[in-house]
Amino acid sequence: YEGLSEKFLSCAVPKLLLLAGTDRLDRTLTIGQMQGKFQMIVIRHTGHAIQEDVPDEFTTHLLSFISRNRIGPHGIEIPGIRRPSPSEP
Repeated sequence: YEGLSEKFLSCAVPKLLLLAGTDRLDRTLTIGQMQGKFQMIVIRHTGHAIQEDVPDEFTTHLLSFISRNRIGPHGIEIPGIRRPSPSEP
């Protein structure tokens, strides 16, 4: 996955990184987090599959992030994402 951290940081959208631990966080992400380029939440009492191990906590963090960043039908526009017209289902 060479270059994946750089691609993540270069996305011009709000970003959230949910981790079970920071022991394997690479230098690029560590610097990006210190610069405030994304929000990072560490959930230490879980394994690798956070969404399966603690689904309620995962959902709470995700919904909070979405709400705080006004992502959704009446929120911010994300380049490359086409919003359905009101007549589409």
